[in-house]
Amino acid sequence: MTKEGALWQGIRAIAFPEAAKDSV
Repeated sequence: MTKEGALWQGIRAIAFPEAAKDSV
């Protein structure tokens, strides 16, 4: 995973917790 990818994952986890939970 790229640095940008990891950063975006963190943003999604905070902004869209349900979406992040669904993608796991």
